[in-house]
Amino acid sequence: LSIFIYLLLIALGLPVASGGGGGVSILTGYTSGYLWGFAISAPLISFLTRIYFRKTGKDLITSSVRDIAILLTIITLSFLPTYALGFIVFYRYSVPNSSLFSWSNSVAESIRFANPSRFWTVFIASVLIFLPQDIFMDQLIGILLAKGISSFLQQKGLSI
Repeated sequence: LSIFIYLLLIALGLPVASGGGGGVSILTGYTSGYLWGFAISAPLISFLTRIYFRKTGKDLITSSVRDIAILLTIITLSFLPTYALGFIVFYRYSVPNSSLFSWSNSVAESIRFANPSRFWTVFIASVLIFLPQDIFMDQLIGILLAKGISSFLQQKGLSI
């Protein structure tokens, strides 16, 4: 539900998107595939993690290092629709747009990918460069923070 509220706020023009943007143009622009992908990935993450916890009889508080690794894998795989839609839309905009493709090419070159095909140039710039941050900063730290906060709240007699 929260991702749909987020998309609605963007559509209404509130400056809540990345870079302080808002408006319908954000929801139809070259990064819109990621936003629409989130609407698929977020419920998928929730659904799959609930299944995992139900089958293991654990919860976030009692999760082990192995459970955290499995959760990280579930979340990463659940983000595939976001990466796929993000790439498809970005590719559609960047191939005919010389400045956007030029930016993609400079990104690919900056990480030592010399002259890849158009497909790989855009893939590197729109997906590959974000994977380390998404997996290790956003997802892993998110899991660990949620575990810590859940544990703290449980100690205070509260539950989520």
